[in-house]
Amino acid sequence: MKKKFWIMILAFFVAIVIWLEINITKVHEVNIEIPISITNAPTALIPLSIDPETLDITIEGTGKNIIFYNSKKQPYYIDLKDAHYGKNYYPINLEKLKVLEEHHLKILHKPAFENVLITMDNMSSKFVSVIPTFLDEESEKFFQENDLTVSPEKVQIKGPKTLLTHIYEITTLPFNMKNFENNPQINLTPSAVKKISFERSLVSIKKYVPKIIQKTFSLLPILTLKGVEIFPNSVSIKVSGEEEILQNISSTDFIAEIDTTQLIQVDSLIAVRIYLPEGIKLEAQTPEYVRVKREQ
Repeated sequence: MKKKFWIMILAFFVAIVIWLEINITKVHEVNIEIPISITNAPTALIPLSIDPETLDITIEGTGKNIIFYNSKKQPYYIDLKDAHYGKNYYPINLEKLKVLEEHHLKILHKPAFENVLITMDNMSSKFVSVIPTFLDEESEKFFQENDLTVSPEKVQIKGPKTLLTHIYEITTLPFNMKNFENNPQINLTPSAVKKISFERSLVSIKKYVPKIIQKTFSLLPILTLKGVEIFPNSVSIKVSGEEEILQNISSTDFIAEIDTTQLIQVDSLIAVRIYLPEGIKLEAQTPEYVRVKREQ
């Protein structure tokens, strides 16, 4: 019984060897796809599209030669040294496929296309906002209640200008409050478009600390009483506040007026009061006092 089993195994092995030998030496006709690859692309340009992306051809050769070819399959290279912005047509030259000759493979059917169309676009970059996403409502609530934020708030992205034009923000992978203490970082959602790259793949999760900036507003008119003329009649101020608040404030949001509680008479110096929007701090003003020139 045991002897019969080993005879069956040997017969099976011999059958496999014979089958392989027949198929390795037999001539086959197969369809192959050769990927198109580019070289020497100009620094200021980037391929927006390649059509077609592969060369579909039919080859003929022995099974052995086809196996060897597939083991070190090479792409079809196109040199973009002289490429220009817009559409570029490159005639397909099958003589470049020396690797087929090296493996004694014959081309039976050529590609349906005579040219490869490569559309070039300007290489561009821009900064876009990073928007956090959340695993669940509990994680979102934790993020907000603890005044957390992503850092940096904006990330530089690069790619074809045509594609970047319509991108205004990128998102993070879902934030999970349970991972925050052990790992205060989170990955950005990878770009769905291979041609667009990010300057970084990770952002930090930090306690929000508002950025304080300063800004100067010049020649604000000073309000005075009817019949009272002052000199000078305008004031310049330097204020500070959170960047998000101060960037949305203009000179019309401030009120400057003389201190009407003081005695007003010709040649007297009167203090100038500045009324500020909420959240804004006065750092300096010029002048602090004005002189009364005339009083009716």
